[in-house]
Amino acid sequence: MSLDTNAPKRRSSTETLEDCIAAIKAQGSQSDIVFTKLYLDSARRDAAAADARIAAGQPLSPIDGRIVSIKDLYDVAGETTMSGSKVMAEAPPATRDAPVVERLRRAGAVIVGKTHMTEFAFSAVGLNPHFGNPGNPDDAARVAGGSSTGATIALRKGMCEFSVGSDTGGSIRMPSALCGTVGLKPTQSRISREGMTALCPTFDTAGAIALTVSDCQLLDGVLSGQEAPMPASLSLDGMRIGVPEYYFQNGIEAPVKKAFDDAISTLEAAGAAIVDPGIEQILDAMNEVNARATFPNVESSYVFRQQMSSNPDAIDPFIRSRIERGMSVDAAHYIWMTRQREKLLDQMDEALASVDVLMTPTVPIVAPLITAMSDPEELARVNLLLLRNTWVANFFNLPALSLPCHKRGLPVGMQIIGHRNADHRVFAVGSAVETIGSVRKLCA
Repeated sequence: MSLDTNAPKRRSSTETLEDCIAAIKAQGSQSDIVFTKLYLDSARRDAAAADARIAAGQPLSPIDGRIVSIKDLYDVAGETTMSGSKVMAEAPPATRDAPVVERLRRAGAVIVGKTHMTEFAFSAVGLNPHFGNPGNPDDAARVAGGSSTGATIALRKGMCEFSVGSDTGGSIRMPSALCGTVGLKPTQSRISREGMTALCPTFDTAGAIALTVSDCQLLDGVLSGQEAPMPASLSLDGMRIGVPEYYFQNGIEAPVKKAFDDAISTLEAAGAAIVDPGIEQILDAMNEVNARATFPNVESSYVFRQQMSSNPDAIDPFIRSRIERGMSVDAAHYIWMTRQREKLLDQMDEALASVDVLMTPTVPIVAPLITAMSDPEELARVNLLLLRNTWVANFFNLPALSLPCHKRGLPVGMQIIGHRNADHRVFAVGSAVETIGSVRKLCA
């Protein structure tokens, strides 16, 4: 790969890494909550090697020398993958890097560390009683969202340039919305999940988080092996944007509604056609499938059956209760759930044919206070509310991008949901939305 001589000159990888390390150290003991492990010595070696390649005009990829964090559910050779849980401490070390980690290394990325997550990636709120509760970058008294909690905080605090997360029901997009970052849940098959701790194999996805849509797409290209050129300026004029109301906006908080409505008005002024996608009956049918238990409830009860039988009291009670719910589902009902979902996938694909994308608030609330989550009923309520809007893309295996749409105050996210396997189109729409100044708020 040759250097693009027209590209703006960026700071060296070594300089950027030292800035990231300084940001980590500036957090003091809080950095031990954001990161579960740091690789500072190897990162410095990798940064120096990247600088030498780039100086010679031979970068390995568009992210050669860029500073990346990885969520602590990806295998790194020689290490035990903790997945936010103390019960995993006795698990044998990984024998090889997860393919996602291998791709990063081959691309020349500088891996600075592994980031904090909720136990087993099974909470939207971002709290972990075993390893601590990192606060939101905009207000440390508020939650940062989960389960890719440390990933988004590290980005906003300047501890890395990219983060790799995972998303089973919104775990990339929920913290992105609450913390003001950009994150994509891709179509599931695009990025390998091998070497990633499973929660719900039917829904689990690996994905990219960054501060801009273009950076998110750069990282996604490396993780998926499907690099695409940065989209040309995409006109919003004539684009058909589906904006469902009752499901996605029920119970929405005032700051979220204002930010989202303002963003949609701006897109409409740019020529976009805002239409009703007519998917409410399909969403009602989805809720019927999930009424007894969700796919993550059921599949996690199988995935973590050994931990639940050997040491259940060592698992966060909130997480344990969600796994236990799945244990009550028999095989016949699970097969029914699977078959009903297959029918609904086809129905949703047909319904979405009439629009270019869907747009919704990523989550209907701003980040709640950490202290309020000490009430188990409030924790359960907030967890379900945070999951409601993002969950849809996982159920229907649709690519979904969250990007900031607030102008002031606590972060608010806009979710762009595309057609299955049309991930690059979602990025193109996201890039067009991001360039409209009154929609985008640059991350601090």
